[in-house]
Amino acid sequence: MAKARKKSRNIVLIIAVLFFLGYAVVSLVMSQMSINQKKEENAQLQAQIEQEKLEIEELDYLLRSGGDQDYIERVAREKLGYISPNERVFIDISGK
Repeated sequence: MAKARKKSRNIVLIIAVLFFLGYAVVSLVMSQMSINQKKEENAQLQAQIEQEKLEIEELDYLLRSGGDQDYIERVAREKLGYISPNERVFIDISGK
């Protein structure tokens, strides 16, 4: 009877250890996935910060120059789609 009890304890101990190891593995995998996701978000935010810094530098330059005419024309063309009077604009519709 003592041997049966000892075997029973060993089986319970093995099951408990296996359960703990399974939990630890799942926990580590979930943590690694979360870390990778946060790293990706961090990289995206860093790229956005760099883009904002460039825009701030461009705006600072504009403020220092007192309203640079070339900059104003470029913004009007690129962002607002304006053209000069009597100017012909050709649009490439080939998609290349």
